[in-house]
Parts: sequence; structure tokens; C-alpha cells
Amino acid sequence: MSGASLSHLPGNVRVASVQFMQRRVDSFDDFINQIGHWAEVASGQDADFLVLPELFTLQLLSLQHRKLTINEAISILNHYTLKVEKNLRRLALQHGINIIGGSHLVSSPNGQVENTCLVALRDGKLHHQSKILIPAHENQTWSTCSGNFAHAIDTDCGMIGILIGQDVESPELARRLVDQGATMLFTPFNTTLHEQYLRIRHAAQARVLENEVYSILCGNVGYLPNVPGMGSQYAQNAMLSACDFAYSHAGIISEGTANAEMLVMADLQPAKLAEMRKPSARPAWSLEFTSVFVDYQKHRANRQNTERSRETETVVPETTALQRRTG
Repeated sequence: MSGASLSHLPGNVRVASVQFMQRRVDSFDDFINQIGHWAEVASGQDADFLVLPELFTLQLLSLQHRKLTINEAISILNHYTLKVEKNLRRLALQHGINIIGGSHLVSSPNGQVENTCLVALRDGKLHHQSKILIPAHENQTWSTCSGNFAHAIDTDCGMIGILIGQDVESPELARRLVDQGATMLFTPFNTTLHEQYLRIRHAAQARVLENEVYSILCGNVGYLPNVPGMGSQYAQNAMLSACDFAYSHAGIISEGTANAEMLVMADLQPAKLAEMRKPSARPAWSLEFTSVFVDYQKHRANRQNTERSRETETVVPETTALQRRTG
């Protein structure tokens, strides 16, 4: 497998993922205090990362006690963007924890809206990663546009990748991040139905099997009246790994109780990936395997051509003899 060297990775990284309860807030400070509570709790447990779900900032729309048009909602969220970024950075520095800020609808100067993860690191840096694969229902509701890059982010716990919602269903996006050195793939998601959640969950499990990395899922629970896309939420946060003796036989390191507000925590060992990425079986994407497969295809084609030639040789004498008899 290509990518950065894994020899420098820490032996243990503690990750805390919030099953975030969507409920009305009374003010922006009320919203930030809710985030601060989870940051304080996670930091008190010596967590290195705190993960929040996709579109968790839609909770700010509950400050309006009426149903908003989409344009009104986008305008309000745009008003809060700088404040959210500033407070996530403040909380990361204050509690000494890296915050994977789920996602927030960010408006660009040209009017495009992107579903963007705000990553506030405890060294004070702030990174953005926009969602690449926009599902039809999200585009119809929020008119969101696809982001144009997917880059791994360098942290004090090694390189990480962000795959928002349906992005985790793309093997190519995951492979790009892993090739850049990512050992942990964070997937903030927002799903309404159990079936939608399972697509995210099974896709994440597939990505860790393909790439020998960790996957961290984080979603919303609860509901928000009069807020588009928040009529009902289903989530069961989980930390997933490959199915192996060195990890977990079932590929599940930790998982929460479905639809309950809680903090899901797990200790991950990125340094262990260095050993596990020396597989005893040749991976399907190796050049050697590809050449063997091509040689097999050529051999099969030659054998089929030979068999067809023999059939032709058998038919020709019989036809000639028949023509002599009838002649």
C-alpha cells in the first residue's frame, strides 16, 4: 500500500464521538455551551479527538420560532459561520482536544453552499473539508454543491481523513486519503431512517477492510420542529476496524446505544497499522496480482481459440465427405 510512513504514529489515540441530541436552544451561547460540555467531558477522559455529527449546527435554526424558507435558513447559518469557527478553535485550545466539527453549511462569495466539516486542532489551526458526494435529497433541500478537493489533515496524532456522510461510500475518496497517510477516517453523518444509516455503516466497514484503517462514525439523534432535514434522526455511533485478531473479531471496537444521547469512546492504535499493512495475502490492487490475472485471461483466450480450431477441423472432413457422396 502506498502512502506516508507509519513508523512515527502514536501507540494510543483516544477518540470520543458524540451522539448529538438535536433539541431547541435559547441562544447562540446555549448552543456553544452544549458543545463545550462535551469538549470538557471528553477532555476529562483524556480524549485526543472529539467528533460532532454532520449538520449539527442546524440546531441554531431552532432559535427562530417559525418555519423558515431555505434562503432564510442559509442566510442565518451564514451569519453564524465565523462565530462557530471562532468558538470551535477556542474550545479546542481551552480543553486541549482536537475537534472534528461535524459539518456546517458554508456560503462562498459566489453564492454556492457547501456542506463543510470544520476541524479545529488543539494547536490552534483550523481546517475545512467540504462534502464531495451530495445526495439528491440534500441538494433539493439545501442546494448544496460538491467540494473540489479531498486532502488528509496533519494532526499531532498522525494524518486523518474526513468523509462526510455519503463520501464514505466512495472507495476512491477513501483510498486517496489513505494514500496521503490517513490512518483514521472520520465520518460525521446525518440520517433519518435506519436503512440510510446502515448504508453509511456498511460502507464504512468496507473502507476499513480495504485500507486497514480505523473508521469513526458520528450522527445526530432527536428532532427539530420546523427545521428542514431535522424532522427525525437515527444514529448509532461506532468505531470500526478491520476484522482481525489484532483489532476486533467483529470489526467493532466500540458502539453506542441507538438513538440515545451519549458519548462513545475508544482507544485506537494507529502504530499497530504498520504491522497489519504487511498482509500475508497479496492485495487485489497489487501489480503482481494484476499481471497474474492478465496472464490467466490470455491463457484462457488461447485455450478457447484452440478448442474452436479443433471443432472446425472436425467439421470440415465430414462436410467434404458428404459433398462427395451427394456429388
